[in-house]
Amino acid sequence: MKKSFHYLLLFITSLGTGFVNAADGSTQTVDLTHTSLGFVALAIFFLAYLFVILEEKIHLPKSKPVMMSAALIWVLIA
Repeated sequence: MKKSFHYLLLFITSLGTGFVNAADGSTQTVDLTHTSLGFVALAIFFLAYLFVILEEKIHLPKSKPVMMSAALIWVLIA
């Protein structure tokens, strides 16, 4: 019973985002591939990935650099 409820909930929430995006009718996309902000975001991502690779040597959990870099990239984009 619980497993089917989780699948139903996942299905309902995935439908909800499509309805919200379709409601306003705009399909504006942001292309940051050729901007300095895009390159900074990529540099932050690769730096975080380097910390994940070096996890054994620097004794830092993988989640910390990944979460910090994701938050920083979202702040930069916002």
